[in-house]
Amino acid sequence: MNQEERRRFLIEELLGEQPFCCNQEIPADEGRQKRLIRALMNVRCPGAISRRFLEVQDAYLQGKLSQKHCDLLESCYYSCLKLAEENNVDSIAFCCISTGVFMFPNDKAAKIAVRTVQEYKEETGSKIEVVFNVFKEQDERIYSKLLRAD
Repeated sequence: MNQEERRRFLIEELLGEQPFCCNQEIPADEGRQKRLIRALMNVRCPGAISRRFLEVQDAYLQGKLSQKHCDLLESCYYSCLKLAEENNVDSIAFCCISTGVFMFPNDKAAKIAVRTVQEYKEETGSKIEVVFNVFKEQDERIYSKLLRAD
């Protein structure tokens, strides 16, 4: 199964879980399919997932991580911090952006997050409080190790 076939399989499975999506047409182009799969994952109710779905999802998420992906994630953190500062926000929480279904390896995403926040604060003199909110023990270990290293 190639990446396109995996993506279509995942979309079809997710659409099948949502009664209100039964007539949803799967877009032909890759970009719109990716947006659809993200949206479907975001509205998915907690529940059992088939072993087949998880296998296909894992294979799909093994796509190649590029420098562009890393730059976009860094830009996301930087933009959020800047926007928070512009609006006089005292603290902000980030929750493992782009990990899980969005394919970023947890350790790489955490390194980008911590580095970007540190660089932002050094460059701007910002006093904004940043919380790295995690849901998995694995992520807690990664962030703890990175933040202890400072």
